[in-house]
Amino acid sequence: MPEMPRPREKAKDLIEGLIDKRKLNILPESRQRIINKLLDCFKKLREGKATNEDEEFIRHLFSTIGGTAQEIQEPIILDFRQYGRPQLPETSKKLSQALNDLYLLLLTSLPAKEFNDDIKKEIMRIRTNDFERIIEVWENNPEGITISYGIDEASQGGEITKALETAVETEGEQQEARIETDKGFLYVFKPDHDFWRSVFLLGREEKEAEFNKVLMEAVLRFRQLTERLSKIKLPKEIREVILEKNEEERNKKLSQLSERDQALVRIILNIQRNFLETFKKILDIKSHEKEFSAEALEKLNQELIKLKKEADDYEEAIKKLEERFGTKYQPDKELTKNFLGKIGKWIKEKFPIIGSALGFWGLAIGWFLPLWLISRMYDQIEKGSLIKKS
Repeated sequence: MPEMPRPREKAKDLIEGLIDKRKLNILPESRQRIINKLLDCFKKLREGKATNEDEEFIRHLFSTIGGTAQEIQEPIILDFRQYGRPQLPETSKKLSQALNDLYLLLLTSLPAKEFNDDIKKEIMRIRTNDFERIIEVWENNPEGITISYGIDEASQGGEITKALETAVETEGEQQEARIETDKGFLYVFKPDHDFWRSVFLLGREEKEAEFNKVLMEAVLRFRQLTERLSKIKLPKEIREVILEKNEEERNKKLSQLSERDQALVRIILNIQRNFLETFKKILDIKSHEKEFSAEALEKLNQELIKLKKEADDYEEAIKKLEERFGTKYQPDKELTKNFLGKIGKWIKEKFPIIGSALGFWGLAIGWFLPLWLISRMYDQIEKGSLIKKS
């Protein structure tokens, strides 16, 4: 039987796992040193070796971060000293947020010259409310933030000031000073937070525009296919199944059709249901927009892309119905009102950007714009003229 890990080994793993190594590796060594020193202070508390300087380092970082980090600084020190870990799930959750906020502070203090694709991707992973909280910290510290361990500026007098003056790096609004010794470090960060806000907002806008483009294309495709459906000379029994509102009655009528017709009608009914359900899912996620990142917004596109295969099946079913029963010039008004009208109204209410672009979504006729106008819309989508940040 394998030997069970000792409690101290578990505690050690817990502390080392408090910060994602992938995130840590994105930061320069000087910034990594700050986080590693914080983790080392936790370990020394657990082992009963922490000094007043270790505890003050924790307090200083958590006070700098503010918010929930400042709330838990004393409970965290006490918990690690007595138990080697947070005791309450809520404290553990707040510690995780505090460490993430520290990471974001160090990330958004990087000089603009160090900005690259990896950092851009990392910025895209930040949720809107987290980013706003971090920018507020920088705005509340217009002269910058000082982080030190093992170097007491007051006791060193003018030597530290002189060293800082020679160590300052300036680039635009960005200023940074670093002193590193075998005993510790002293860093001063004064970032250009306007630069980082621009990077963040641009990324959000790009993903929002991409999402709206895919969304618009999905709506136009569905509208175009439903126009074709409404112009098919459907037999009475098929038309009644499509228009039936009572599910039990619909299934009863559906069972009376041939197997071939049943398959076609099921595709038609399913695409309407799936289209609306997908939009509701997207709306639910977008209603919590501040809680997710631009990267998560990009993933929303996958919900719409799933409809592509279904739309292809829908078009194939419509094509077979057209070949079998023929078409007419005018759309079926009753089918338009009952089968399509509620979707158009719902989209207009929940997604006003699309309602504004397409016009008469509250009316059934709004589904049936001329094909030349649909083509023009697609052209405008490609040019980005229909996609504006709401």
